[in-house]
Amino acid sequence: MSGGALATALAIASGLVGSVQVAVMSRLGERIGVLEALGFATLLTAVLALVALVLVRRSAAGYVRAVHQPWWMLLGGVMGLLIIFTITYAGPRIGTAATVAESALNVSCAGATPLALVNCLNFGNPEHPEVMWQLSEAIDGMSQACEALAIPVIGGNVSLYDESGGRDIDPTPVVAVVGLIGRIVRKPPVPGWRPGDSLILLGPPAGGLAGSRWARAVAGCTGGVLAPVDLVVHRELCRFVRELVAREAGDDDPLRLVHGLHDIADGGLGVALAECARTARTGAEVDGVAGHEGLFAELPPRVLVATPLPDELMRLATEAGLGARVFGIAGGERLVVRGLVDLGLDELDSASGGIAAALEVRPLI
Repeated sequence: MSGGALATALAIASGLVGSVQVAVMSRLGERIGVLEALGFATLLTAVLALVALVLVRRSAAGYVRAVHQPWWMLLGGVMGLLIIFTITYAGPRIGTAATVAESALNVSCAGATPLALVNCLNFGNPEHPEVMWQLSEAIDGMSQACEALAIPVIGGNVSLYDESGGRDIDPTPVVAVVGLIGRIVRKPPVPGWRPGDSLILLGPPAGGLAGSRWARAVAGCTGGVLAPVDLVVHRELCRFVRELVAREAGDDDPLRLVHGLHDIADGGLGVALAECARTARTGAEVDGVAGHEGLFAELPPRVLVATPLPDELMRLATEAGLGARVFGIAGGERLVVRGLVDLGLDELDSASGGIAAALEVRPLI
């Protein structure tokens, strides 16, 4: 048999075996659960591989020697399994919880108390075990976030069997949170700042680029492990921001502590800075942003605050147990993130494709 014919035969055989494997795993997943099926298949594969190697080499000496190696040399395989399990298990649950958390923070940044949530869960064919698992995990993630943030789900719908190009769509949970604003005697702070304001970042450190707009649009990557959201910390962040805004908008004698604020969500810190600069028609100089990750990470949710009284705001954040740091000052006609971005306001305005495109006018160093 020629090399070409052999390659063709192997390709056909691989396709047939792959189809059978998918069908068998799907049926097994239906009967014992998707995660259990994956675990069983992994264990069985490992055992068969060990047996095959012993039969081929006619010796188990290598395995005997493995037992006597330092313990840390054996962690590679364990860590590999943990990484695979984390990627498989954590995505839909963390992603949906983060979606709820971001929506609650949006409402809180307007000075409103989140009262209720509605949802639309868009998924592929639930007869496929992996899709049914995604749907189940998304519901669990939404439930955990809503319980932690005290937001009841009052309605929603599902759109199942959604496909694109003949394949199941990616899990797409959509939520809307409604809130109630109390007494208002003046306009609440909006995204922006005034010349001389200190810029403070509230919340945990950036947690990676997985799931971000930058990863999708620039790197073409839709995978990775999402940064988890500490819902206890997030609940306190929402409360803290909500009370700050309520004081500014509702008190007869406000502290004048906040000139502007912006939740960090789609596009990360970079897009939030650009939107604030455009709204205020004032630039800013920022330092201490750790490369692409610091500029474009979207999780966990955080808040950018512009204040004329940074010491007082830092004191209040510390008392609330929140992470906070001063990382820039507003002023001038350029948005400068040291070592990463240096753009004029006119470039932010005129860049084709909007703010995200403007941030790519200068190569990132």
